[in-house]
Amino acid sequence: MKRNLARIHLKTIKRGGKENRLIRITYELSSENPEKYRITEPYEIREAKSGDLYYWGYDIAKEQIRQFRILDIASARITAEHYQPRWDIKV
Repeated sequence: MKRNLARIHLKTIKRGGKENRLIRITYELSSENPEKYRITEPYEIREAKSGDLYYWGYDIAKEQIRQFRILDIASARITAEHYQPRWDIKV
């Protein structure tokens, strides 16, 4: 189930990057620290040595590039807001 959701989130992130639109993700931090949402500019998807996929996006609130493990993303949705890319987009 989680892998199926990850595929859907991956498609959403890629589409947002191609359309230069912000992505709102809800991210599972840990069992003690429940989900939080982030508004991000999508830039890159990378595969770790472990085989896990990571999403690299600019976190608007934190004003820095962040990585998010795709399997830990609870939801991802494209917003109506466009952004001007800071770097090359590789999604």
